[in-house]
Amino acid sequence: MSYNSSDFSERLTQIIDNEYGGNIRKFSEDTKIPYTSAIDYAKGLKKDPKISFILKIRNSLKAININWLITGKGMPFLGSFSLKGKSYSLGKREDYRNVSTDSLRVQDLNKLLDSKEAQIQTLHELIKTKDQLIEQLSKKN
Repeated sequence: MSYNSSDFSERLTQIIDNEYGGNIRKFSEDTKIPYTSAIDYAKGLKKDPKISFILKIRNSLKAININWLITGKGMPFLGSFSLKGKSYSLGKREDYRNVSTDSLRVQDLNKLLDSKEAQIQTLHELIKTKDQLIEQLSKKN
């Protein structure tokens, strides 16, 4: 797999900024990654992160899209998508945070999917109601 290590460090820094307010020490403590290694990767001083480094991030931050972290492809967080240049999330990243790797089974993913589908249905209903209200208001004017 080919990637630009400076892009990796930028993506890692984005995670540290978004999840820890830029606090590398807190990131290091949560992920069990040595502080100096975290700094070196974030600054681009260390190249080609080891699989153990990536797995520590994956095991600690369930919402992070590891494919995005490594390659830059996709969205940074699971359950997020992009539309017309804006990023959206289908739920809180915390929904994914405490899910152990072993419990990410098909039934758990199906429950999460069902929940998100219900949220999407509710959004569709709200949009329909909004459109009806706009139509009624435009008829009155």
